[in-house]
Amino acid sequence: MATKQATIEANQPEPSSRMETVLDRLRVGGFDPTVRWWEFAGFGSLIVIALVMRLWDVGVRAMHHDESLHALYSWNLFNDLNYQHNPMMHGPFQFEANAAIFFILGDSDVTARLLYVVMGTALVAMPFLLRKRIGRLGAIFTAAALTFSPTLLYFSRFARNDILMAVWAFGLVISMWRYLDEGKNRYLYFSAALMALALGTKESAYLVIATLGLFLALQVGAPTLSRLLRPVEIEGVSPPVAVGRVAKTLWGSYSQGFDLAIISRPTAYLLLLVTLTLPLWSAFA
Repeated sequence: MATKQATIEANQPEPSSRMETVLDRLRVGGFDPTVRWWEFAGFGSLIVIALVMRLWDVGVRAMHHDESLHALYSWNLFNDLNYQHNPMMHGPFQFEANAAIFFILGDSDVTARLLYVVMGTALVAMPFLLRKRIGRLGAIFTAAALTFSPTLLYFSRFARNDILMAVWAFGLVISMWRYLDEGKNRYLYFSAALMALALGTKESAYLVIATLGLFLALQVGAPTLSRLLRPVEIEGVSPPVAVGRVAKTLWGSYSQGFDLAIISRPTAYLLLLVTLTLPLWSAFA
């Protein structure tokens, strides 16, 4: 019996080894075990403060003209009064979400603004996901700035889609950087969902997507063009000849195609933006 017990104890991993195994399992599960207690305390405190500031007397102030329209159309949808979406009201997302809130919690000035309170509070928590880019303290200070910003506080208590777009845009930026850093496909799925929500919220989504696309195009295009055009001899030739040589080189590279398996992460993310939104840009044609 003693021999069996000794064998079991000998097969037990060392305490440090067991801890490493637990940490590895947490990382595989998507949880970052390296988060320090003061980060949880800092973000938790700021989130609670942000929620209280945004909820305090949120139903007391008289409704703005825009708020009244958004609340009315949401109420019509909630009561099945032949609601028809009008582009004058931007995207339909907020009406669908507000109608769902009315269905669950009833209709009032508070519930008409509750969606924006929740989203404004969520915005405060989002810098936590950018700690690797802006640092732990940088993330805390960013969350604090989002918490106490008078402008963001106002629009987090205001029944209009400004704060919704802020959340979708920030989420896209976070997903983009996380994908560029880690290369995990889940960030592409998150980005696709966020783009759908943004495009269903307001037309400014086009500006957000175009800005990210321009950044990625420059990041992808500059080194690629430099590599492709390095062997092209244009010194001492006329401009038409130089342009012809450059065009011939670029067309030759394009006609040869490229291997999707070896494209860079910025290129992959740019392809995602283009392929998912290209049909929508036809409205500008």
